Amino acid sequence: MNRSAQLPEVLAKRCMQCSVLTLIIGAFMAYSSSVYAQNWTAVPGGATDIGANARGDVWVIGANSVLGGHGIYHLINGNFQNVPGGASRIAVDTDGSAWVVNNTNNILHGSGNGQWTTAPGGATDIGVGANGDVWIIGADRSGNDYGIYKALFSPGTKNVTSWQRVDGGAIRIAVDPNGIPWVVNSSGNIFQRQGNSWAQVSGGAQDIAIGADGTVYVVGTSPSVSGGIAVWQYQGNNNWKQLNIGAANIAAGPTGVIYVAQDSSKQYAILTNRPLPTAIATPGLVASTPSTPAASTEPHGFTEFCWRDTHGRGVGTPLSTNSSDCPAGFAKDPTGLLCYPNCKPGYRMAGPVCWQECPAGFPEAAADCGKPQAYGRGAGYAWQIGDKPFDSGGQFSRCQNDNSQGCEQPGGGITLVYPKCKANFHAVGTNICSPDCPTGMQDMGAMCQRNSYTNGVGEPLGCPKGLEKSGLLCYSGCGANSDGVGPVCWDRCPANWVQCGAGCSKTIAKCGEAITDQVVSVLSAAAMIASEVLTAGGAAGIVEAGKSSGQATKMADATKQASEMVEKLNLTEVLKNMKQAGTADSATVRSAVANAMKPTKLTAVEKGVDVAGGAANFFTTIADVADNSNLTQDQKNWQIAQTVLQTTSLVDPTGIAGVVAAYTKPLCSVVTQTASNEIFDLDNAERQNVRRELLGAE
Repeated sequence: MNRSAQLPEVLAKRCMQCSVLTLIIGAFMAYSSSVYAQNWTAVPGGATDIGANARGDVWVIGANSVLGGHGIYHLINGNFQNVPGGASRIAVDTDGSAWVVNNTNNILHGSGNGQWTTAPGGATDIGVGANGDVWIIGADRSGNDYGIYKALFSPGTKNVTSWQRVDGGAIRIAVDPNGIPWVVNSSGNIFQRQGNSWAQVSGGAQDIAIGADGTVYVVGTSPSVSGGIAVWQYQGNNNWKQLNIGAANIAAGPTGVIYVAQDSSKQYAILTNRPLPTAIATPGLVASTPSTPAASTEPHGFTEFCWRDTHGRGVGTPLSTNSSDCPAGFAKDPTGLLCYPNCKPGYRMAGPVCWQECPAGFPEAAADCGKPQAYGRGAGYAWQIGDKPFDSGGQFSRCQNDNSQGCEQPGGGITLVYPKCKANFHAVGTNICSPDCPTGMQDMGAMCQRNSYTNGVGEPLGCPKGLEKSGLLCYSGCGANSDGVGPVCWDRCPANWVQCGAGCSKTIAKCGEAITDQVVSVLSAAAMIASEVLTAGGAAGIVEAGKSSGQATKMADATKQASEMVEKLNLTEVLKNMKQAGTADSATVRSAVANAMKPTKLTAVEKGVDVAGGAANFFTTIADVADNSNLTQDQKNWQIAQTVLQTTSLVDPTGIAGVVAAYTKPLCSVVTQTASNEIFDLDNAERQNVRRELLGAE
């Protein structure tokens, strides 16, 4: 890029006899003098392309493969929200909507609601300026590059009417705040549009982005660094400054803010020099639908993980056979039952192929258009006695008197003169006039060969109005706070939480911890039960606990059972009354809890509660929960069951209580009712305190 960055190469070429040490020192000095250090924040997840605009809206193309390319994600309130569809390249408009190009070169525009509008033409890359101008790199070859086009819109809309071609060819494009494009060609050269021509800028690039202030950034062609190729910032006057990051793709947003996607060696990591909110979901893990919760309602404590509630929505119905029910931007194949991207104007769909339409009068026949009827030009006008010798003037005179379109003499000399063919006909042989083929079609004699192009892989038809598609069936909607997967509606996660399977968690890390806890506890219980079988009943207590545990594979039932058990025995009221009456000593609380836990028939739990009599901290805690007026009844039930089971798991040698504790998590519908941050949980430190009180050991 700049001269200092090129110093190692100059030294290597001109000083072959220099010592290795000299080269190393020179290279280090050149690198360190040209690198501009910035702080980078990692965004969980991965991306193969990134788009951003001047106000900070961010969209990415994920690393997960879907129909049309890779998944599309929109960053909303700190979460990546999955948007239906697939694409390979993306740019963000001034209003926060996205323009994407998919792997069949279709151009689509959408706001994030899953409804995409297809623009005419085809593209391999797209860029949007801060003034709203949209430019594309087309799908038409120009040497090793592709054509460059600017969008023309219907007045007052973002509906593309056509694309205005400019000279040149490229593979990547970005647009500055004034609507001026910068491009990178297949050789890595960088060009800026100046008036009606292109001016080359020094350096090399494989991707390019332009910020809200007009600053240009590129992923260069060298040097290779961790995560890809070095990123450079344009300083003007053909000078570049290297940034301390490597990338494969880049986007620029508000002034000074950039986002990079690294290569596969870094699992397509996303990084930015702009600090982001702490709760960010991973593209590929579906984030919850964002809202704007007040800080005081943020769930805490044991609510770092919750189960998503479910309800059925009936048996699905077959997909529609109505052409109007195709996904947005698609049309039904008139010869089949699949939907394909709309064909370009002047083309008609036939399965996965778009065929050029035959104009009126040209009958359609397979891959060709039949021609209208040809006609003969007659016997021709011959030389006659009285005409000048070896002169065809008389022939032409007689022919032109009879034929206003003019005449011609195909053979020259004094051969026959014929009337010229009528408009839209041409001569074939001496006296036959054959219809002209439509523009762009190849003349095959009696037929005109139609042009065609492939139109991608078909998608199933959609669903009738009022229903939504899941798999290959249609279902009724799940409502505003649920998402449908087949016949089941799953409650959405609390705002700013991430979805992890059948549950939700405050962070991806907490999701992993909860799932690990559940898996390990089940494995531990299974191992203990298996050991009892191998010892032929030598450990009766373990067998009893194992048999009555409800089976490890059905431990999810423990969540509901624990809550119902506490509610049925009215334990919360008992504990609340004890505390208010001043009788909530260890003995009375221990007795109440033990009685409440008996319906579980877990011997280890009963013994654990009995042993816990010396842990005043434990009994005070559950009494406080029962007396907490900020909690709903459901929340009290969940909290007491969780606390009891977690504590007794510390002294349960079978691991069965640990299994129940791992699965005894609240439903997310309970979590979202939380009105107080003061929800207690036994975190690691408190669990160790209980262990010391119970067992007298660390």
